[in-house]
Formats: sequence, C-alpha cells, structure tokens
Amino acid sequence: MARKSLEGQFAEIRKQTADEPAPDTVSAKPDMTKEERREAIVERSKLAIRNTELALEAGRLKERNLKLAEENADLAGRLKRSQLLTQGTQARVLELEQENQRLSRIAEEKEKLSRTDALTGLYNRHAFEVLAPTMYETYQGIVRESYLHAKSAVQANFNAIYLDLNNFKPINDKISHTAGDEALKQVAKALRSAVRGTDKIFRMGGDEFLVLFVGHEEPVSGITTVLDNRFVIANRIQRALENTGFTFEGKEIPPLSASIGAVAAQPEETLQELVDRADKFAADAKKESKDKNRSGSVVKLDINNGETPVR
Repeated sequence: MARKSLEGQFAEIRKQTADEPAPDTVSAKPDMTKEERREAIVERSKLAIRNTELALEAGRLKERNLKLAEENADLAGRLKRSQLLTQGTQARVLELEQENQRLSRIAEEKEKLSRTDALTGLYNRHAFEVLAPTMYETYQGIVRESYLHAKSAVQANFNAIYLDLNNFKPINDKISHTAGDEALKQVAKALRSAVRGTDKIFRMGGDEFLVLFVGHEEPVSGITTVLDNRFVIANRIQRALENTGFTFEGKEIPPLSASIGAVAAQPEETLQELVDRADKFAADAKKESKDKNRSGSVVKLDINNGETPVR
C-alpha cells in the first residue's frame, strides 16, 4: 500500500486528538489550553514522522551507495582484468615480433646460403638467376641513362667475362677430387683478387666461372683510354691465375689456366644473349689454345670500334 503523505498523516493525528483529554505530561506549561496541547502533539508527531522519513531516505541512500560501491568494485575488477589482458597481449605481441625477427634472420641466412657455392664461397648459378637480371636492369635503366646525359665523355658498359679452366680435369682424375676442390678454391681466391668489390663472380658449375660488372672507358682523340673495362679485368684475371699453384700431399700442383671470353653488352642485347656470347668466346679461346698447343690462359675479346683481341 502506498504510504500516506505527511499532510494526510497530520490531518489524521488532529482528528484523533480533537476529543482526547490532554494528559498532564503534554506540556510543561500548566496554563496551556486544550487546543495548544493538541497543536503541540501534532508538531511532535510531525517531527516524528519527518524523522522517520529521513531515516527511510538515509536507508535508501545507504543501499544506493552500497550498490554503487559494488558497481565500482565490478568496474575496477574489469579494468584490472583488461589491463592484465592488455599487458599479456603486449607481451605476446613483443614475443611474436622477436620470433618474426628470428625467423627473418634464419630466412635471410638460408637465402644467402642458397646463393653461395659451398666450396668456393662465390655466388652460385641460383644467385646468377636472382642477382644478374637486377644488375643488368640497373645498368640499362639508370647507369647508362646517367652517362648518356652526362657532360663527361666517360662511357659505361656492362661486361661479361666467362672462364673455362683448361687443366682442371687431370687434377681430379690423376691426383684426387680433394686436390681438385683445393684447385677451385685457389681459382676463386685469384678471381677475388682481380676484380673490384662491386663486381660479381659466379661459379656457373664445375670448372666454369662468370664475372659481371659495369666498366668505363674514355675516348680521347679517337683513341680509347681504358679505365676499368673488360680489357683490364681480363688481363688482371690472367695474371692472378698464374699464382694458383699449390702443394697437395707433397705434390706440386702447377698454376691453373683458363680460356676466357670477355664481351661488352650490345644495344638491345638481353642478359642471356650477353652471357652466351661470352661463353662462345671462351669456347673459341679453348679451341684456339688446343689448335695452337698453347699453354697458359687465353683471352678472346669482342672486337668493337677497331679494338683487337688480347691473347
């Protein structure tokens, strides 16, 4: 049942006390009239009811405060769990990033190994297939472009030098494959000493090697001044191969020689066409070496602008 309003309760109290004789204890004043005593009782009743109302309101506020405290505690718990979850997520993210970096390093190392010839430490054929096209495209699209528009008379050219060892098979057949391995290591060492750090050396398989690089030359008064093109590098390789002799199990292994084809890229020539031409020049050099019974390395160069082969 709905609670009566204060005014309704006061009216009911007045009605109940209208004919009621006032007790001697109603007031400390002996001269209070009946009406005054009734009003005094009503006022005290009002205060009592009001106090009751305030107590009820205080109870409701207390309940509300308790509910709010529970809600706050629940929110605090959720926030803490969220923070813990966030910290856990951040830790997991960091862990995954570290694992990703570790796997990336492993992948890079494996990719590097996949491009490296295990015996000589040079680039292998797979590396040629991956790196050489990028080198050639860079030369065609950027390097050559810059030189074509440069004021300097220096010209760039993309060079390929193909090597086929002449006297390698007897080492394998007559001495041992271990000695043959050592001979290949000596050749790799010689090639590294003959080229620049930016040049790329590939072991194409067996006893065949390829060197790719961008060279430069400067025409002066109709004469080509060699700076670092195929002429220079091929001759450096010739001289370096003369120092590839070594001792194996007490036996002196003479220096190795090679048939060398050195060519420069021609306009509109593809990379594979360039390499095939260098390979053909190396084969021609080997045939010439056998036909003329020549010892030592033989270099066959392409002939451009009146240049003659160097042998």
